[in-house]
Amino acid sequence: DAGTLKRMDYSYIKGGGMWEFISQTNVTSAVDQVDFTGFSTSFTDFCVVINDFHNATDNAELYMRFFEASAGGSDIITSSSYQWTFIGADTGDTQTDSNGSANTLMRLGRPLGASASETAHFEVTIYNPHNTSDFKFMSYQQTYTNAAGEAGVATGTGVGYHDVSSDYSITGCRFYMQSGQISSGKFNLYGRKHS
Repeated sequence: DAGTLKRMDYSYIKGGGMWEFISQTNVTSAVDQVDFTGFSTSFTDFCVVINDFHNATDNAELYMRFFEASAGGSDIITSSSYQWTFIGADTGDTQTDSNGSANTLMRLGRPLGASASETAHFEVTIYNPHNTSDFKFMSYQQTYTNAAGEAGVATGTGVGYHDVSSDYSITGCRFYMQSGQISSGKFNLYGRKHS
C-alpha cells in the first residue's frame, strides 16, 4: 500500500501448535524443589525448559512428580505408580532402564556433576494433562556434564498412573533432586494450544 506497512494483530496470524511463554522460576539460591501448579485449561500441552541448571550434591539425578486434580491440586503424588525409561551416554556408557526403584518418581536422565563448571539443560514436555483418563505422559531431552566433567546426553519418557478416582487429570509438576538441593537454574514454563 504505497510502501506503508500495515499493523496486524498477532492473534490473526498465529496458528495452533505454537508454544506460548507462561512463567519463569529463576533459582538463584538453593531450594528443595521447583513447582509449577495450576496448569491452565487454556493449553493442551506444557513444556518446561530448564537452562543453566546446577545441583548442590555431586553425582545426583533430577527427579519429577505430578500434582493430581483429585487431591485438590495441592498434594504431590507420592504413593502413585510411575514408570520411566531413557537412553543416555557419557564417555561411552549407555544405560536403559524400564522402571523406577520405588515407582514414586520419574528420573530425568543421568547423574549430574555439582562443581561450578558442571551444568545441565533440560526440555520436558507434558502431554494433555487435563484429560481425565488414566496415564499421564511426559518426554524430555537432557544435555549435561557428569561428576567427572564429561559431556553427556539423554532422552527419555515417563508416565504416571495412579488409579485413585474417576478424575486422573494433573494440575502441575515438581522438580527435585535425588539428594541435596537445586542450586540454581532458570525454569521456563510454556503452554501449547492445538487450535
